[in-house]
Amino acid sequence: MYLIRNSTLTRYAETSLILLAITACGSSKNIERHTENLHLACQTVICECRVKNKTVFGDRKTTDILWRMNGDAVCPTGYVLERVELDFLGRKK
Repeated sequence: MYLIRNSTLTRYAETSLILLAITACGSSKNIERHTENLHLACQTVICECRVKNKTVFGDRKTTDILWRMNGDAVCPTGYVLERVELDFLGRKK
C-alpha cells in the first residue's frame, strides 16, 4: 500500500515539474505586445520606428518618428512603432 501511494505522489510531482518547465519555456519576451495606445505613450517614453520584418542577424533599421498635429506618434510605411527598452543606466538594450 505504501509503495502504491509513494509512486502516485512521485508521478504527481513529476507531472507538476514537467508542466512548470513547459510553462517557463513557453513564456517569452518576444510575445506581441499590445500597441493599441503606443502612439500616445510615445509622448512620454522613448520609442522608435523599426522595420516590420525582423532579421535573424543584426538590428532592424530605424527611422525618425513622425508627429501628427494632435501629438500622436506615427511611422512611415513599412515601419512599426515600438518602445525602446532601457537598462538601469538609461542605455538601449
